[in-house]
Amino acid sequence: MTFRHLHLLFGIVAITAITACTPPTFWQDKQQQQTFAEALDHYLSEKDRTALETIALSEPATPWTQRAQQLLNHLDTLEQQQQETVNELELNQQNCTNRLQLLQQENQDLKETMDQLKQLFIDMELRE
Repeated sequence: MTFRHLHLLFGIVAITAITACTPPTFWQDKQQQQTFAEALDHYLSEKDRTALETIALSEPATPWTQRAQQLLNHLDTLEQQQQETVNELELNQQNCTNRLQLLQQENQDLKETMDQLKQLFIDMELRE
């Protein structure tokens, strides 16, 4: 073989190797993207994180596993904030309930005092 033949053979092998490697990587990325989209749709419709967690933990790490992990981290943060808000609202509700009971008791006490004052006034009028 001549140098020219070796050069041509090397070019064919290089092109074949590049061509052979590119489509699976492209299709793998498309498949991972599709799997991520399906997992996200499942979460949005069912509120089930299992598929996203599976993607986030899969190896090797890919941009889609990273996106899944980032989304799960964000969901964790939102769920924590939601729970803190619920706790705060429950505390506020309890405080309002306690305050309402105190005001109702105070109102009842004032009504009783007014009734007593009315009776006292009537008694005073009758004495005169």
